[in-house]
Amino acid sequence: MNIDFENITMSEIVGLINDPNKCPGGKNSVRRVLQETLLPSKSIIVEIGSNTGFTSIELALRRPDCSVIGIDINVDSVNYANEKARKFNIKNVQFFKDNATEITTITPKSVDLLFVSNVMSFIEDKDKAFENYDKVLKDGGIVCFIPIYYYSQPPQNLVNTVEKLIAGNLTKNTLNDWLTLFQKKMKEYALFFQEDYKFVDISENKIKSYVDDVFGQCKTLALNDEDERRLNKRFYKMLLTFNENLKFCQFSILLYRKTLANTEPQLNEYIKLI
Repeated sequence: MNIDFENITMSEIVGLINDPNKCPGGKNSVRRVLQETLLPSKSIIVEIGSNTGFTSIELALRRPDCSVIGIDINVDSVNYANEKARKFNIKNVQFFKDNATEITTITPKSVDLLFVSNVMSFIEDKDKAFENYDKVLKDGGIVCFIPIYYYSQPPQNLVNTVEKLIAGNLTKNTLNDWLTLFQKKMKEYALFFQEDYKFVDISENKIKSYVDDVFGQCKTLALNDEDERRLNKRFYKMLLTFNENLKFCQFSILLYRKTLANTEPQLNEYIKLI
């Protein structure tokens, strides 16, 4: 296997080592979404951009009475996720190769919860994606966005480095940018839940331990010891850079319901007492 260790991108490494690539907030976000959506039994949950299956499988484990479908454009990730589900005998989840701007594998008006997470940051044709989300959601269905956004301006050299590592442009939206976009594109949807989070700085030792754990669980790398060491080092340096970038970022869990009911403006504001 020939690898350009100096220029390999994050997505290419993730594909090689099957990094779980969780949604922002990981299991906690999944738990909060399920707590707030109160889905009835036999609901259909679809994740857009399921990658190697972590979030869809977590949804399936927490709601064994529901059917979960994950779609992703990467066939290797889809195959890996299906194999993982079979390995652990999780029968209420399945994965398909599909695209958010097309969605051909999901029956129209069949979905109770559409879990989009931070995928909108990487979709160029957002209008087409919104059109497809509306096509597959039931009336009264819920769409979950968990966008990552800047709350403070990062140094430009850091942004440039991250964009090189992801081989693409960063979406430099603020929370208000995302809220404005969702309101504009989803006029028949009502925001009924919002919870905001700030990323916590992670120590270099914890990042190194995480990298070693991921490589320790990866059984498919056809690399000699030296190349695996170089790939491990490259992944570690990438995560250090991403951790530095996330110091300027927050994320929010946003739940929208497809309905015209109870969309009247609300004046009162309140905070949760601790």
